[in-house]
Order: sequence, then structure tokens, then C-alpha cells
Amino acid sequence: MLAGGAAYLAVGLPGALRWWGAVGLMLDWHLGMAETEGGEPRPLGAADAATLVRAWLVPLVARDPRPVLLAAGYVSDVLDGALARATAPTRLGRDLEAAVDVCFSVAALKALVRSGALPAPVAGAEATRMVTGATLATASWLSRAGPPSGLALRAARATTPIRAAGVLAAACGRRRLGSALVVIGSVASVVAQWRALLVARRM
Repeated sequence: MLAGGAAYLAVGLPGALRWWGAVGLMLDWHLGMAETEGGEPRPLGAADAATLVRAWLVPLVARDPRPVLLAAGYVSDVLDGALARATAPTRLGRDLEAAVDVCFSVAALKALVRSGALPAPVAGAEATRMVTGATLATASWLSRAGPPSGLALRAARATTPIRAAGVLAAACGRRRLGSALVVIGSVASVVAQWRALLVARRM
């Protein structure tokens, strides 16, 4: 956390220290969740570090959605998933990754709309996807006292490469291509999540 704070000062973003402090508090308050689904305690590892790198990038992306920053965020997303599967995923890692993904996406979309790289309705389609995912996850916890089914989670992430490609295309000045990819990915994700939910209920 100290290294991240110093890095914000180095790149001229002292205001981001509030965000980083909130990330640190959230992490500290949830360290009791640093255990596997089976209840085995496990210290923070490389997968968690990759997730925190993406969290650190949020204020930078919000200020200037450069393709290199967006690409770094998406690479960290791929890495934390692979690293978590190679060890033993924790409840903390699962929920932290989901929260950071939303924050990173919102920061990128708002910055791209502000710069004119993406139309607001396109960002709205992606926001609808995130709201749908959050609604289904909340409904799962309230009705089943557990996380959404693995089928629904896989469906939600299946279109991530399409949406990421759209965001990167928009950041590179390809507004029409970026918009099309983001909308296609967002709509496909919403449809896939609902289909996965119906399939899970029949099982």
C-alpha cells in the first residue's frame, strides 16, 4: 500500500491517495476471507497482487484512458485468473476481483465518454451488463445463500475479450468499431447470463 501511494505521488495524482486508502481499508477488513472455499486459510498471493495492480490503475484510467493503461488492466485480469486457478482461489480473491473489475470498467467507460471516444448509449449498454450481473449475484445470495452458479459466472466472462477489444479500439480512435464491439459483447453477456440462470434452475 505504501508503494502504491508513493507511485501515485510520483505520477502526479495525490488525489488518488483517497482511493488507495479505501482499497487498503477494504482489503484489511476482509482478510478473514483469505481462505479457500473449503475453509483453509491462505495468505495473499500473486493472484491478489495482480488484482491490486488493476485496482491501482483505476484513477489513472479515469484521468486518461490510454490504450497502454487499459491493456495493462486487461492483462492483469487474465493473469489473476490464471494464477488463482493454479493455486487455491480464495473467497477474498473472488469478491475482490469482481469489485475491482466493476471499478476499472466504470472508470474506463466514463473517461472514454468524456473524451468523445465512446457514445454515452454504448457505455449505457455496458452499464446494463454490470447491473444485470450484480442483480443476478444478489438474487443468488439471497435465495440460495451462495454465489451464482459456475455456469452463470463463466457465461458472464465469456464475452470479456470482445468488450475489452471494443474499449481498446475506442481508446485507439476507432470509435465505430469500438462501439460495435462493446454493444455486441454487452448484449451477448446479458443474454448468456440469463440463459445460464435458466439452465442452472433446471438442473
